[in-house]
Amino acid sequence: MSSSQSEHNRTVVYAHPSKPNEYFAHKVPHKDLNEHAIDAAFTKAVGCAEYPTGCAGMMKEMRFADPVALGEHWKYKYLLDLDGQSYSARFLAFLASQSAVIKATVYREFWTDWIVPWVHYIPLSGGYDELYNIHAYFSQPSAKMAAIAKADEYNATATVEEPSEGDALLKKIALAGRTWKRTTGRKVDMEAYVYRLCLEYARLWADDRDGWSFKMQRLSGGNGTEEREKDVDSVGGEMQRRTYARSLTEVTASDSLDPSKAIPPPTPTPLVTMGDKAPRMPNGVSRAYLIAIGVLALVFLSALALSRDSIPIHLPKHALTDAHALRPHDYLNASSSDPAPLTFALFSAQTRLHAGTGARVQRVVHKALSGLPVTISVLGGSISACHGAGETPIASTCFATRFFNWWNSVFPHPASELTVGALRRTDSSYFAFCSAHHLPDRTDLVILDFDSSDPNHSSWSDHFELLVRSILVRPDQPAVVVLGHFAPQHQNEYGFAGVEAIHNQVAQYYDVPHVSTKPILYSRFLSHPDETSSTYYTDPVLANSAGHTVLSDVLISYFQREICSGWAAARGHAFDAPRYTPDTQGKGLLGGKAAHAETTSTDVDETLNQLRVPKGRMRDRPHTLAKFREVKPFCASANDLVNPLPRPCSTDPAGTLPTSKIRVSVKLAAGDVGVYYVREQQGAQVAEVACWVDDNVAGAVKVTNRGTGDVPLPELKMIDIAVPAGAHFVECALAGEEGSTSAPFRILGIFAT
Repeated sequence: MSSSQSEHNRTVVYAHPSKPNEYFAHKVPHKDLNEHAIDAAFTKAVGCAEYPTGCAGMMKEMRFADPVALGEHWKYKYLLDLDGQSYSARFLAFLASQSAVIKATVYREFWTDWIVPWVHYIPLSGGYDELYNIHAYFSQPSAKMAAIAKADEYNATATVEEPSEGDALLKKIALAGRTWKRTTGRKVDMEAYVYRLCLEYARLWADDRDGWSFKMQRLSGGNGTEEREKDVDSVGGEMQRRTYARSLTEVTASDSLDPSKAIPPPTPTPLVTMGDKAPRMPNGVSRAYLIAIGVLALVFLSALALSRDSIPIHLPKHALTDAHALRPHDYLNASSSDPAPLTFALFSAQTRLHAGTGARVQRVVHKALSGLPVTISVLGGSISACHGAGETPIASTCFATRFFNWWNSVFPHPASELTVGALRRTDSSYFAFCSAHHLPDRTDLVILDFDSSDPNHSSWSDHFELLVRSILVRPDQPAVVVLGHFAPQHQNEYGFAGVEAIHNQVAQYYDVPHVSTKPILYSRFLSHPDETSSTYYTDPVLANSAGHTVLSDVLISYFQREICSGWAAARGHAFDAPRYTPDTQGKGLLGGKAAHAETTSTDVDETLNQLRVPKGRMRDRPHTLAKFREVKPFCASANDLVNPLPRPCSTDPAGTLPTSKIRVSVKLAAGDVGVYYVREQQGAQVAEVACWVDDNVAGAVKVTNRGTGDVPLPELKMIDIAVPAGAHFVECALAGEEGSTSAPFRILGIFAT
């Protein structure tokens, strides 16, 4: 990362130099970011002879420089502390400096619960991805970076005399870390921790563990009127406190930097000669020391003298153990549950029609817990387009906006994004081929809402599967969540078995979670149809603002469960969610070709099998997998503003002259080709076209636009399958006698896989 010369842009969020809580996101080339913020190089090479091009090749391909004295680091604002072969031993020394410490670690140390991230130091994830944004948040952009980001008004030279808000916050963190080191991270605190550790170890081995436990006892005065509380240790003695240990912790932040106000160290205890009488230790402390030392010595001698092989077989085992006196206790505290990290709005678990492993969703949660921005995308029909509940798909009453606002309340980040690519009166047959036109190039989570848009027909099982699969095999590998909306009209048409049953089969096959409002509203609708319809619906299909609230709450409830599972797994208290750790294989570590290579499913670690996409479609058989070709949807759509569908090859722009043709070039992978057209309303004039691939005129498929509904609706018709991969063309000709006229036939797109 630090040596990358890539021109690929990274989004960096800069803070305004003088206006708090005002930020600006800019896309800056990776190469320029490294030149601006990072100076990293190797100082020596070990085992370079094993490198493919030898030591000379390694020196040429990677950056090497002379080592810098450790004291030179203290001259800079930031000190970066990373793990080495084990935990870093430099952290406490770094805190003693006047610099702000940025720390990334996977280890838990004795002081972990004593120090506060973002107060005493700046935390960094194991992937180091947010390093640039940390620097941009606290430090102003240089003149060069301001020019690159086209933000000259934020030039650092314009506010040299007045420190920026980020500089002030950075100084506070550096000062707080230095004060913490002087008051809490001292050597005497380490000694106290080790002493407590020895006492706890001795207590675990003691027969009377309850007697060794720390208790607060209330002691009465001689006349019974005066009471006071006294700390009592494990053997009943009064705990002694070092007077100077408390005084050192009371050093203020300003006094810690003033040498004249520094508290002198305690006067050392005079040495005692052999002729002098050694001072007696307090009874409680001395008794605890003796018991701890005696127990440790007894354990050591028992391990030497009483091994398993030295005990005669005929002797009874555990003869002195009284089973009735044993009481189970979780001394390691490994199974206790953490407090909930967020406030719950619980729904019945029945809303989760299929939960699966949640591995892909956990990857999104892990990214958010690491402090990184998340892009959320929504695809669907009229419900996701907020028809009936708002004027725009991102209105405040829509479920997508409600869910995104909740997500930002849990994981606030200025670079998180929401995109809604929904289209009214459009089902999954269109998005199966054209989802790339409605999704950003990189997204983390895609929410699919088609339970009320797709007809309850077996053909839509293939369409919906193609949509899910085409999203999962994208290079960015986003997570997919299927969200179902219950429409009363579908209950009147199909009864209980709606299209969500077809979608649920796809969700199970691809390990995609499927949640729905149907378990909440179905029984209520059967009991009180009029009251339910007026409360949650605009018409028999569309949801009003209250219905969108139910949709967002069901979605939020699922993600609350996943966040808590990921949180518990990260804390080591649960194991039902995968734990994502930084890449340790070193692929592209130094900015080589592997760093910019296209990611495929084979690059995923073997331990993350849940992220793999099944090899083969749902209808494939074992003997057909050898000829399986991965799908890569192609979409030539009339909605495409960049490459719109061409007009008919004739002088008739409306396509009403028989024999007029349209030709579209396509690029095939799996080899299926279809025509997306408008089926007119019942009673309208009927037209017919014949479509074929390449020169296969004899295999042309005739398509008619005769409809049976009250309104025109789009429909997909497959015209060829298993066409060889590569470049081809599709032709469609309007049927009829040459020289006559025909009703128009509206083609919306040519689709292929």
